[in-house]
Amino acid sequence: TLSAISRAARKGMIIKGGDIADNIANLEAIVFDKTGTLTIGKPEVVGATYLGDKELIKQVVQAVEKQSSHPIAQALMTYTADSSAIDLQSLEDVTGKGLVARYEGDSWKIGKAGFVVDSLVSPLSAGLLAQIDEAESSGKTLVYVSQNDVLVAIFMVEDSLKPESKQLIAQLKEMGVTPILLTGDQEKTARYVASQVGIDRVIANCLPTDKAAVIQELQTEFASVGMVGDGINDAPALAQANVSYAMGSGTDIAMESADIVLMEDLTRIPYSIRLSKKMRGIIKQNIIFALSVIAVLIISNLFQSINLPLGVVGHEGSTILVILNGLRLLYFK
Repeated sequence: TLSAISRAARKGMIIKGGDIADNIANLEAIVFDKTGTLTIGKPEVVGATYLGDKELIKQVVQAVEKQSSHPIAQALMTYTADSSAIDLQSLEDVTGKGLVARYEGDSWKIGKAGFVVDSLVSPLSAGLLAQIDEAESSGKTLVYVSQNDVLVAIFMVEDSLKPESKQLIAQLKEMGVTPILLTGDQEKTARYVASQVGIDRVIANCLPTDKAAVIQELQTEFASVGMVGDGINDAPALAQANVSYAMGSGTDIAMESADIVLMEDLTRIPYSIRLSKKMRGIIKQNIIFALSVIAVLIISNLFQSINLPLGVVGHEGSTILVILNGLRLLYFK
C-alpha cells in the first residue's frame, strides 16, 4: 500500500490514505464536473447580442460580475473591461442561478435562462430563439441579461476542452467504468460537450446544492461512484462520493474535501484504477505466499525434517520476498 501511494505521488497524484488506495479499484462510475475539469476552466466570451443600450449594459455587467470569482464572471469582466465604472445600489447572489442588481432604480438580472428568461414580460422572438438554439447546440454557455424583466443582452461563452479529455473517457470505457457528465449548463450545451469527449450519460441543469444528492442517487445504481471536480460548489459532492478526485488547480475546499488530488492531467485517473487493482493483486499474492511458507514450515516441523536455523531463514526469507514483491509497485507503468 505504501509503495502504491508513493508511486501515485511520483505520477502526480496525492492519495490520502491506504483505504482510499484500495477503494479506487471498486469504481464502477465516475462523475465529471465540466468547467475546469473536462474543460480548461478559462472560458471566453466569443460573442454578444445586444437588444438595448450597449454601453449601459456593459457597465452594469462589469459592476455585477466583479463581485464574483466564478470563471464565467471573470470572462464577462474581461469582455467588458473597457466600460467605465459605476456604483450599484444593491446586489444579490442567487446561488446557482445568477445575480440581481439595482442601478438607478432599475432591476437587472444576469444569469441562466431559467433565472432570467422565465420572468420576462414578453416572449422571445422566433429569430432570437433560433440563434439561442444554434449557440447551445455548438457547446456555448449563454448568459442572459434583463432590465426590468425585459431581455437586453445575451453573452455567448465558450471554454475549450482539455486535450486529454477524450483519451481519458475512452480509457475508462475500455476498463468498464461508466463516465457521467454533471453540470449546471443547459441540456444542449452539456450534450454537445459530452459528444465531443465520448460521454453518453449527461445530467444537466444541476444546481450546486443538488450535486451531492445526485451522487447519492447514483450510489443506489452503482456499487461505487467517483467524482471529479475543482470548484467550491463541487465540495459536497466530492465528500459524498465513494472516491473523489480534485484538480490541483482547483479551489482549496475542493482539494480538502477530495480523497485524491490530481497535480497533473486527467489520464492519471485510469492509471490510479489500474494501480489500485495491481496493488490488490500483489497483496493477495503476498498473503497466499506468506501463509504457504508458514504452512510448509509447520508441517516440516511436525515431521522433524527442518531444524530451527533453517526455519528462521525460511520465515525471515519469506518476509523479505513479500517486501520485495510489494516494492514492485514503485515501478508500475
